[in-house]
Amino acid sequence: MEQSLNRRVVVVFSLLAVVAASVLFLFMRGSGSDSVVGNTTKRRIDLFASVTKATTDPGWSVLESRTVGAIQLTLANDQIMIIPDGTYVDDYDSVTACTDFSQPSACVLVADMLGDAVVWFALVQADSKNGTEQLRLPGLVDMQSNGDEGILGNGWVLPLGVGVKRVCSNSDTTSLRDFITRFPGTSAVAIIDLEQDVVVQVSCV
Repeated sequence: MEQSLNRRVVVVFSLLAVVAASVLFLFMRGSGSDSVVGNTTKRRIDLFASVTKATTDPGWSVLESRTVGAIQLTLANDQIMIIPDGTYVDDYDSVTACTDFSQPSACVLVADMLGDAVVWFALVQADSKNGTEQLRLPGLVDMQSNGDEGILGNGWVLPLGVGVKRVCSNSDTTSLRDFITRFPGTSAVAIIDLEQDVVVQVSCV
């Protein structure tokens, strides 16, 4: 009898531990945070998309890094995405925020997704040229996942395309790793293909 009771107690505590771990995982993932290195929070970017139309709730704004009200975005592939009240937003320290919602394709959505839901996002000003096809961001500072992912200085973790092109008229580099070492962060730009959602080119400044 006592042995059976002890076994039940162990099972109950094991279930409680599993539930606690699941809640912690969902909380961390829901915040849009992958990990923190130094003072930089790493954010995994799952989606880049040109925005053809943006409609906001009356009084929509960003307060303390979260949305106040909902915003509905129509993407270049005609997908409609609703980002609800209270969603985390980038601080725009290293990229230019897009505030012109009246012009089609003026903004590019950069998002960390959980399934079909946006858990963190930025609306970045589109490039003046090829703004519906490419987005230029500050250069890479590191790589991870055996070279499948690049990391920007602001902590954004981006998928790398196969054979990322390296462009620098005054210097030859032997590899992408060599390029990042010699031209990290703001000394280069990373060019994102908005259809493939990957980095396709890096160029020194």
